[in-house]
Parts: sequence; C-alpha cells; structure tokens
Amino acid sequence: MAIDHFQMGNDYFHLGKYRESIMAYLIALQDDPDDADIYYNLGVAYFSLDEFNESIDAFQKAISLKFDFIDAYNNMSICYSRLGEFEKVIEILSQILKLNPYYVAAYYNLGIAYYNKKDYDEAVSAYKQVIELKPDFPEAHNNLGRTYKHPGKFEESIKELNTAIKLKHDYAEAYNNLGNVYYDQGEYEKAIENYSHPLELKSDLSEAYNNMGNAYKSLGNFFEAMKALREAIKIKPNLPEAYNNLGIVLNKMGRHEEAYEFLEKALELNPNYAEAYNNFGLAYKMSGNYEKAVEKFKKALEIKPDLAQSHYNLGEAYVCMKNDKEAMIEYKILMKLNIHLSEKLLILINTKL
Repeated sequence: MAIDHFQMGNDYFHLGKYRESIMAYLIALQDDPDDADIYYNLGVAYFSLDEFNESIDAFQKAISLKFDFIDAYNNMSICYSRLGEFEKVIEILSQILKLNPYYVAAYYNLGIAYYNKKDYDEAVSAYKQVIELKPDFPEAHNNLGRTYKHPGKFEESIKELNTAIKLKHDYAEAYNNLGNVYYDQGEYEKAIENYSHPLELKSDLSEAYNNMGNAYKSLGNFFEAMKALREAIKIKPNLPEAYNNLGIVLNKMGRHEEAYEFLEKALELNPNYAEAYNNFGLAYKMSGNYEKAVEKFKKALEIKPDLAQSHYNLGEAYVCMKNDKEAMIEYKILMKLNIHLSEKLLILINTKL
C-alpha cells in the first residue's frame, strides 16, 4: 500500500500539485516510516511550496535513516540558504565534502554561501574548486567573475565572465554581470553594450533595463536613462531599485514632483531602502525644501547609520539652513567614515555656502 501512495505522491508532484503530493507522501510514511526516499521526496515537495522549515525536517529524517544521503544534505543546505542562515549552509556543505570530496554541487553552493556572507576570498576558493573539477561549468565561471568584481579584480572578472559566455553563448546573466564590471570601471559605453545583450536574448529584461538606465544616467544622457528605467518598471512593477533610479534621473532633470512620486513608490516596495530616503532628501534639497530634506536624510541614517553620503547631504542641508552647529556634528561623524566627504563638508561650512 505504501508504494502506491509513494507513486501517487510522485505523480501529483510532476503535475505541480505539491500539496496533494505531500498528503500522499505522509500516508505512505504511515505504512513505511523508515523509507528515506519518501522523506526526501516529501522535503522536495515542501521546498516547492517555499515551506523551508518543514522541508528541512523531512531532509533531516531522510539523513537519519540514510547517513550518506548526499542529495538530502545538499537540498537541506539550499533550504537554509533561502532562510539566510549561511553559517548553517557552510556547516552542511562541509559535511557533504567529507562524504564526497568530489561533489561539484557542494563546492558550487559553498561559493554562493560565502558570497552571500561577503566572504569573497572563500567564495573564490570554492568556485575555483568547482572549475578544477568541471572546467566547462559556465555558471561557476559566471559566479567567479561576479565575485572577483567586489575586491576590484576587474581583469580577472572580465576573463571569467567572457569564459562563461564562450561556454554558453546566450548567457544573459553573464552579459549583465560583465556590464556591471565595466560600469564599476566607469566604462559606461561598454556597460551599455553588454546590458543590451540580455535584451536581445529576451532574458533578465528588468534588471538589464535598470542597469542600462544607470549607465545612461552616469553618461548624463537622462532621456535615454528615463526610457530604460520606465521599461524596467513596465516589465517588473515591483522592482524598487528601478523606481529609485528613475527618481534620481527625474530629480537631475529638475522634475522634482515626479521624482517624489517614484521615490515614494520605491519606499512603498522597500520601507528599509536607505538609499531611496537619501535620494528623496536630495530631491527636496534641490527644490529648496531643506526641512523635508533633513527629515529624509535622518530617516536614511536611522536605517544605515554609517551611510556616509547621507551624513554629508544632511550636513550640506544644515549649511543651507545656516545651522553650522548641526553641520559640524555631521562633519565630525564623517571624519570617521569618509575623510574626503568630511573635508568637502568643512569647506562648505567655512565658506557659508
């Protein structure tokens, strides 16, 4: 009887009826409570419904019945990753590699976990191990290239991303990441060229349009930036970064009221978006509403107390309000956060601009 319910659960799963598959697996377990495979499939079904804690419980039971069940370990690590528990992910993947030191997926997921922890050296090490075991793995080259960007190793980053594209010609994410590398180097034309590839491939459209908008903004081509960012929003209306970036562009164009509208939407989608509050403050400052600007800058700093640009902007707003005492407080904070911005603010205070 158990095998019938197990097969029924599999059939439901392949039809996308995950809740029904869970019920079938649970009935199967009543008849055969020591079957690791049933627990494993139960974990996969829970995962498909984003019920990660239940999924973890099922994978743990599978492992308790079959101690070397590597796929159960790996999937459990993915659950913890989705929950943001990266230390737990690393612990589980390390267990897998003790069981099988050649398990490529474990090294790959280890790279992702270290990357999410911002431990880029360890991420690089993990991705290099993947490539040593499987040199033709385009996703590993892509992730290694993306990781190299953070410590500013742009040459290595470009090399790995181009390798990913060579291995997978329609790799939209790699083109987008390559655009990001060129953007960070200030090569905005090359960035736009690479962002255009995902658009040609009809993939990752919203992110590509958003990034292209940023590149056009950096070139001072606000009209093209506005067009690209509106396309990003049209494709993905819940992308707060695109609303924030469009708010910046409109503000630079002197269209402050429209900027307020898009920055408000960015904050509606992400109430803890410190950069959007900062840009909201800039929009108010540029329109001469210094009191509102101060309010927004302070809100940004409530969320990110070390956001140096907001401390500078707040100090600048105080200077405009002729409140040198408060401006000096921001200057002293900036001395610890960003010496360049602190010196810039001190000049403003001393010249009473």
